Amino acid sequence: MKKHKDCLRSEAAENGVDIRYSDIIDGIRTIPDVDPPMGMAHAVVQQLAAKKIPTWRRIRLALSRPWTFSIVPAKWAPVAVCALLILLVLPNHNPSTPSWSPAKAEAEFNYITGRRFLSENEPGKAISFLKNAASRMPDNPDYHFWVGVAHWALDDELNERKSYQIALDLKSDYLPAHVYLGHNYLDRGLLNEALSHYRQVLDQVPDHPEALFNVGLALKELGETEKERAAWKACLEANPSGSKSDQAVNNLYSLGDFSYQLFSIRSMRTAVKTIRFEDASSRMIPESRKTISAIGNLMEKHDDYILQVIVHSAGDEALAKHQAKAIKKQLITEFPSLDRRRIGISWFGQKKVYHVGGKQVEVASDVRLFAEPAHRSTRI
Repeated sequence: MKKHKDCLRSEAAENGVDIRYSDIIDGIRTIPDVDPPMGMAHAVVQQLAAKKIPTWRRIRLALSRPWTFSIVPAKWAPVAVCALLILLVLPNHNPSTPSWSPAKAEAEFNYITGRRFLSENEPGKAISFLKNAASRMPDNPDYHFWVGVAHWALDDELNERKSYQIALDLKSDYLPAHVYLGHNYLDRGLLNEALSHYRQVLDQVPDHPEALFNVGLALKELGETEKERAAWKACLEANPSGSKSDQAVNNLYSLGDFSYQLFSIRSMRTAVKTIRFEDASSRMIPESRKTISAIGNLMEKHDDYILQVIVHSAGDEALAKHQAKAIKKQLITEFPSLDRRRIGISWFGQKKVYHVGGKQVEVASDVRLFAEPAHRSTRI
């Protein structure tokens, strides 16, 4: 039994010896190391060994002890992965679907790696991985399509087109290949071929923004004015906002068609149909009520803006005034919360003049709408 250091000190004092605890420790440290006698370690262990516990008691202890599991990650990781795969795969197993194979896994790895390099703007690195994916799984149209995208990024139009065509041979309605093959033909001036692919896109997705816009461009190059006009209107009808809406409206203006106009408020910019009236009257055509609704909704959301309505009617200022008032009345009727003081109106008994392509174009009757911050407004 160990004695506390205070006990050692008291025993030394009784014997008339002044011993400090630190002196004892220093003395122990100076004793040289000596190997224990042979067999002593075994004897000590035998003496310390616990007595054998009866079987009935060991069972009782095992049942009363809480069950725990100790997992060594390096040892059990493969088992965990296999269990997870079984849980994921077995419920969805379908004998008719192709099974997993090393070729598929390798192809998918190359495909994902190639896509990553493309996203990092490194097509030179991407293309070898994408080609490897396509060679290992030649029946997958996705892989061939992305090989084509890599060729496009490398300015290899011929091989780009070949890759898209392989994808379409595998799946005739593969939408991305039709879109990009259309772009390829359009860039090369093969307009009818481009139109063929864009129309197949629109058969599947009637409001596809790129296809609609590029149909207009192809028709413009072909000089088919009426079809071009219809294409720009279809583009704006399906996608009134976005990067292409400005260009579509301007292309209509270049045709002398002012049936659409751009309306801006804050950072938002959208194309709306120009408000029209029945002949020589202040009665709006039914279709113009859609424009009233669109503008009214925007003005309600931005109550720090003023709406300006400007009406032209060549030779009839009184009619222009009645039409301007009719627009304001319709807005207030449809949107009672819209303060009438936030709607300014102006009217002119003369033609509206547009400057298009360096030329002046005059329009006899016209309505323009624009919004401005309330603190800048001078006409209400």
